[in-house]
Amino acid sequence: MTKRVLGRGLDALIPPSRESGRVDENLVRMVRTDRIRANPRQPRQQFDDAKLGDLARSIEEKGILEPLIVRPAPDGMYELVAGERRLRAALLAGRQDVPVLIRDYQDRETLEIALIENVQREDLNPVEEAQAYFCLSEEFGRTHAEISQQVGKDRSTVTNLMRLLRLPAEILNEVSRGTLSVGHARVLLSVDDLATQLDLARRIVTEGWNVRRAEKHVARLGQNQAPPATGVKAEERDREVLRVEEALRYALGTEVRLAHGPTGGRIEIRYENREELERILEVLGVQIH
Repeated sequence: MTKRVLGRGLDALIPPSRESGRVDENLVRMVRTDRIRANPRQPRQQFDDAKLGDLARSIEEKGILEPLIVRPAPDGMYELVAGERRLRAALLAGRQDVPVLIRDYQDRETLEIALIENVQREDLNPVEEAQAYFCLSEEFGRTHAEISQQVGKDRSTVTNLMRLLRLPAEILNEVSRGTLSVGHARVLLSVDDLATQLDLARRIVTEGWNVRRAEKHVARLGQNQAPPATGVKAEERDREVLRVEEALRYALGTEVRLAHGPTGGRIEIRYENREELERILEVLGVQIH
């Protein structure tokens, strides 16, 4: 599957809002930093202090090369839409005003632009990205297909990231910090028991397991596994089952379990809602009349 590339910029992905008559949306203005409040829908929650310091030093030397995007607030203030790193770095650099573009965006547009900006710069960790997609889906009614088109990622990528939110907070915190990878998280999603899930996550972190070792461990737990075929070593069978499961997960964009025995087996395909079921049927080429 070919990966779409983000290269058109924010204005190409989300055009300027409807004519409001209030401001010239293409005019760069200087606005005092104390008149700009943070975006409550900002998907990014973690900021690297060292990188902010580097950006602040760059701003001191060369200024802010790309305007921030803000929208007017009812109380005469401005709400930040895009550019929180630049705003934070400008404050560190002692700037009292910053260049902005004033746009009359609605709530959903505000979230979409903040999300797209961070995705383009690869600034979001997987959990932040998943939470932003979830908000677009649940709060604003966007389908997974619409979200994937908006941010320029495959629909299966959007769906798989949103599925991470099924994990408990302790595990999501490790994914946010980078001590657990998305691959590890996908393995943990295949474990139904919460206590086993948490124990496995702790072992992955403390013992430095790679994803393959975690997959082999889960396979050996014996969950929904039939006895190995006669004459085939259990370890070889585990590797083959895992390879097939991974190929099916990639093809279908969802969690798949394979129970394989000497005379047959079964394939279990999971889906969260009707939309996801319809997507899987579409991938399989199944038409319901």
